[in-house]
Amino acid sequence: ELKTPLAAIHAYSQLIQRKTKGKNDETTRWINSILANSQRLKNLIVDLFNLSQMNLGIFSYNFSNLDVV
Repeated sequence: ELKTPLAAIHAYSQLIQRKTKGKNDETTRWINSILANSQRLKNLIVDLFNLSQMNLGIFSYNFSNLDVV
């Protein structure tokens, strides 16, 4: 439920970014800020979902070998 409106904000911000490319430095900063913060919110939502799954005991872990050298 939280991802849907955020996805729309992010998509429209990307559209505005493409339409205003190279026009105004201030507008570019605003759009980049919206995009960065919407991505941060998306990451927080994913983290909350994962925490919820962990609390319910249904989170799956994927382990693999790693060469630390």
